[in-house]
Amino acid sequence: MSGEDALGRPLGRRRRVGEPERPAGPPRPATRGVRVLLRAAADAYADDAMRGPALRDLLTPLDRPLTVGLAGRIKSGKSTLLNALVGARVAASDATECTQAVTWYRYGQVPRVMVHPRRGPAWQSPAMVGRTGLEIDLRGAAADQIEQVEVAWPAPALHALTLVDTPGLDSLSATASRRSQEFVSAGAETSAIDVVVYLVRQVRRSDVRYLEDLQRLRGPGAAASTIAVVARADEVGAGRIDALVSAERLARHHREDPDLAALCATALPVAGLLAETAQTLRPEEAADLCTLAALDREVVEELLLSVDRFRRPSLSVPVSAGARAGLLDRLGMFGVRTCLALLRGNPMDAPALADELTRRSGVEELRRCLDGAVERRERALTVDALTRMLELVGHEDRVPDVARAARALLAAQPGAPAGGPALSLGAAAP
Repeated sequence: MSGEDALGRPLGRRRRVGEPERPAGPPRPATRGVRVLLRAAADAYADDAMRGPALRDLLTPLDRPLTVGLAGRIKSGKSTLLNALVGARVAASDATECTQAVTWYRYGQVPRVMVHPRRGPAWQSPAMVGRTGLEIDLRGAAADQIEQVEVAWPAPALHALTLVDTPGLDSLSATASRRSQEFVSAGAETSAIDVVVYLVRQVRRSDVRYLEDLQRLRGPGAAASTIAVVARADEVGAGRIDALVSAERLARHHREDPDLAALCATALPVAGLLAETAQTLRPEEAADLCTLAALDREVVEELLLSVDRFRRPSLSVPVSAGARAGLLDRLGMFGVRTCLALLRGNPMDAPALADELTRRSGVEELRRCLDGAVERRERALTVDALTRMLELVGHEDRVPDVARAARALLAAQPGAPAGGPALSLGAAAP
């Protein structure tokens, strides 16, 4: 398959002109209605020591974003994928093991980092963004001395999603590895994780064993709320221009594998680095790529023979060696090849190129799965909240209008799934 043929394959949904990039939307109308009814009922029973607090407690789950835990081996691409979902380079990622402690990323109006040690008071770390992500001051503490890190960040995506980065399951630190397994594998009743995104490259027997443990420990609904991601998909096939096509075939193979299909809802290919850089692409980077793409085809093909060739300082091309090295760091060889093929004879500005890279990265398919999980969770919580509210106020005469409205709203909802609000994520299209 030629580079142009590979680039012609539809590997994601093209965002329509003017369509937002998926900032978190408002809650579904039914969920908004439940909030109104719960507040009205709680106000009416404010003097009731049992019903008043119980009704207000029903609001808490409705206000909590979907919590997504990212798990996998060391260097499977968890932090890079998290950055792509956030839309900012906040989680550190480089050639070494970066995630040493369970790290929560939540929405906050201003950046804020809190470090929670296993013993002693928490401290605030400066929200300093370095070359590869946030530089978090652990004050010299070892990984096994840190309970968790909390990052608040003003990213629209974090309105609907709380993302949790975990150490590699085969971490160099046995404590970090064990804590990562314990965190995402907690019992279904106590786990803070709604959906697990498990990153794999080639599925090994150890990955299957971990997913089996995950299903056993999380209980009913674990498989339906687990997504397998063929991570670093741009590296499948040694970074060739058709790497994502190869990764797509690998993901389809995983979806059709009965052993893996029984342990997760779907398997998707995602080029995390491509998706991350698309979210943070700078105008000067797009301009340098356009300059390289405009060179003679033979010069470009020679430039792309290898990483060493592309970086070589002695090359006489109108983009400096430092800028070329930066492009490789941000895009990888596959990303650079993809950009130059896209831009040859078709110059784009940074936003247009970013849109195309996002579409090709596969991250939009993952976002759709998570969007669906948010909607299904809201439906389940709506049914649960209405049912419990009617148990508390259904036979009282303080709020007859509220009770009638709650019954009508409940009758309009699909029934709660058997065994609780499991999050069936559906299967990706072959």
